[in-house]
Amino acid sequence: MNTDTEQMLADAGWEVECQSPLELRHPDGSFASGQAAQCVIASLRDEACHDARHDALVRIEATASMAAAGAKAGGFESHLWTEVARCARSALEP
Repeated sequence: MNTDTEQMLADAGWEVECQSPLELRHPDGSFASGQAAQCVIASLRDEACHDARHDALVRIEATASMAAAGAKAGGFESHLWTEVARCARSALEP
């Protein structure tokens, strides 16, 4: 297990009790070993990836909105940036 994975687990409150077989324990009493431990790791990675995509879309929407506001009203650039902002907002909706 690499140090990034160990840090990700620690940040989420999981402690690695054993490397082989892989065993994880959480302060809330949860325990995972083997395939279940791998599922915990995969879930934490997916969550981190989702958070990063969400943050990127928020920044894209904000930047596009500012660019649209600064572009010549009714011009192609204004329309283009408005559409980019709309698409980012749409992707952020549940």
